[in-house]
Amino acid sequence: MSFAVRLLSYALPLVFLPWIPARAQQIEVGTSLFCDTWAEAEKIVAFYDGDMQAAIDRVNTEDHNRSACAAADVAYVLGPKVGIARTKDATFHIVPILVVGIVTPVGVRSVTPSKYFSLVQVDERSA
Repeated sequence: MSFAVRLLSYALPLVFLPWIPARAQQIEVGTSLFCDTWAEAEKIVAFYDGDMQAAIDRVNTEDHNRSACAAADVAYVLGPKVGIARTKDATFHIVPILVVGIVTPVGVRSVTPSKYFSLVQVDERSA
């Protein structure tokens, strides 16, 4: 791969960062849940009983879409909280995420940025 192509593949995701609020411009890398829609993220919480993969599988089965929700190692930018969903044991913020890369065995590979919805568990223990 030429230097110019490699540079462009790393720089392209940065073009999309100005559209995200300043407080959320840090790219994070790790395993993240991502769903195509806000409603699917809410369904994950409704089905969550401690086993996230089981909840993902159930949403995908009910939506007849094997890729409605997934968990994978990605590079992403976390957006602001847009909703809250609760189970009897946990509370989650629903947040938009912008996936800008995928983690491969040889490092992070940039991808065309795509918006999804994710969950961030809230620690509600009192001080």
